[in-house]
Amino acid sequence: TNYGGVTSYTLGECQICNDCSVMLSDSLLPTFDLMLAATPLSGTAPFTYTWSISGGGGGQVFPIYSSLANDSILISSVDLFNNFSCVIINLCMTDGSGCQTCMTDTAFGNGDMMCISGFGWQETSPGTFTIIPTQAPPSFLLQGRNFNWGDTGQQVPVFLSDPFEIVFEPTAYNANGYDFQACLISYLISGLCIDCQVLHASPGAFTVGVEPLATQTFRVQPNPANGFFDIKTLQHLSTTDYALFDQLGQKVRTGTLDGTSTHVQTSNLPTGIYLLKLNDASGSSATLKVVLK
Repeated sequence: TNYGGVTSYTLGECQICNDCSVMLSDSLLPTFDLMLAATPLSGTAPFTYTWSISGGGGGQVFPIYSSLANDSILISSVDLFNNFSCVIINLCMTDGSGCQTCMTDTAFGNGDMMCISGFGWQETSPGTFTIIPTQAPPSFLLQGRNFNWGDTGQQVPVFLSDPFEIVFEPTAYNANGYDFQACLISYLISGLCIDCQVLHASPGAFTVGVEPLATQTFRVQPNPANGFFDIKTLQHLSTTDYALFDQLGQKVRTGTLDGTSTHVQTSNLPTGIYLLKLNDASGSSATLKVVLK
């Protein structure tokens, strides 16, 4: 009976050894809370769960939650962002037959959080833009937000997700409009994140740019004009060309100044605001606004 070390036995077929397994999933909610969920893959119902969750970062490990029996738990955004780097999860599941399985995993840390600096934009009039932030961080997380744009570093503070307006001011005239970079920067307790986009400004509103050629040297008479206008100069200049642009940036008149008064016919042009650009032989320029009625 005891040959081979057998000390006890049960008559009948051997019992089947139960197997159980569990899957862990995590998802960051729009509220910045972190949802953890356990899904049994095999085993016998009912299932019970034991969670032990801690935060790791800066060489420290500290508990957040432990011994929760639910199949899902929610880590608040405050607890989540108080972790310096990551969330460490230990999960054990026991099924109805006594089978137990355990696993360890890590979830989102500060570096994995969405940037929350996204924004949309629309040009409401030439050079004037409405900026719409698309995400709002929780107030405890945000230290400040700033919007920078253009090559001169214009900026404005941003409050939560409220739309705001900016006006782009070019440094030189471009008949085709202007592409410029704009960035929304969010300063968070865990660092900063930034979203940059290229915005396009139509040229219609811009009348003055970099003008080494002094605008006070020229006059447009009459202005508003009806059928014609004259370009008057206070002194005789070296060869100076002119070009008249409509609000779409299309060149509608060109020519060269003739002495101190140059006549320009406009009788077949639509009414509206036009830009008159003057260029001399040295490459200097000036831009004047002309109104046709």
